[in-house]
Amino acid sequence: MEPLRPQFLDALPDFEKVWVTALFRYEQRGVQPLCENHLISILLPNLNNRPFLEERIESICRQTVSDWELIIVDSYSEDGAWEFFKDLAARDDRVKTSQAPRQGIYAGWNECIRRANGEYVYFATSDDTMAPDCLEKLSNALDQHPGCGLAHCDLRLFDATGREVPKDWWWQGLFVQSSGDYVHRRHIRKAPFDGLLHLCGQTVYISITQLLIRKELFSSVGLFPTDRGSIGDFQWVMKATLLWDSIYVPDTWGGWRQHEKQATALSANNRLEHWKALESMSRCVLDEAGDFLPEPARSFTRRPAAMSTLRKNRIRVEYGSKPGFSDKLAYSMSEARKYPFTMMAVVVDKIRETIGVKRPDLPID
Repeated sequence: MEPLRPQFLDALPDFEKVWVTALFRYEQRGVQPLCENHLISILLPNLNNRPFLEERIESICRQTVSDWELIIVDSYSEDGAWEFFKDLAARDDRVKTSQAPRQGIYAGWNECIRRANGEYVYFATSDDTMAPDCLEKLSNALDQHPGCGLAHCDLRLFDATGREVPKDWWWQGLFVQSSGDYVHRRHIRKAPFDGLLHLCGQTVYISITQLLIRKELFSSVGLFPTDRGSIGDFQWVMKATLLWDSIYVPDTWGGWRQHEKQATALSANNRLEHWKALESMSRCVLDEAGDFLPEPARSFTRRPAAMSTLRKNRIRVEYGSKPGFSDKLAYSMSEARKYPFTMMAVVVDKIRETIGVKRPDLPID
């Protein structure tokens, strides 16, 4: 089978195309026979999401696999959610409930992981839903491909009332742009390809509800960082996909509900703090995982060019935040001394946006 050539390669400088095409191959492997059912730990962290719990629990109980445990960690909800969970646990011995202090989104996720007993882990965020065959198809994919650490499915978006809404923007995202004709076909995504795609400043997987994860990944990747606000899963998924292959399963889906009170959302890419956080997280991941990567990826992550896209976006936003011409000029000169080619690329992009001049390929520092 021919290697998958991501469409976005056309926009990359030649030296970047070399390592991308070398790293991503679609592999038509002989699959392993299905194993006996593995226990799936369904993790449900919660804080005051009582209005959505019936639908969430219904989506779990309707799963076409029954070998699961439900690990609920409630952060002392005040809307009746805890009472709802206690009643549920009294009726089904697969449900295990506990409470934990309010220490942020990912502290709750990590507490769920510590209590999980299954071989596979699925995050059933309390305001979301999933297809009835989601866990069956994702777990079968991991059973058949023991070299894959994650199984990844399609995404459906819902509003606060449960009505499905279009996801037009999804077609412009990294997953679609890097998948080409395979966006509707099952395929293995070889590490560290998806991890390196995070250096574009976007996530490859939009929602944690799209993923079934081998629990052993947490031994090599670690738990979720708790000091990164609402986008800490960017750092964890980047590291996981640098180190582990994943398999895409297009014929089922995880749901993501968009509403005013949700804990995570699509981050605005015009905020300076956002780009600073992505740059910091990516640097941290490359420092931690870089030595474990194969060549040529290892050498690439040690070069300044690895951070060029994140750095350019951070500079553009930070430049725009300066109040006056003199401040903008001083900032530009300071950044140009540190990153001359990146600053040149920013300037040329501004010209292109203003008068429609196409950006030439430039070296990136």
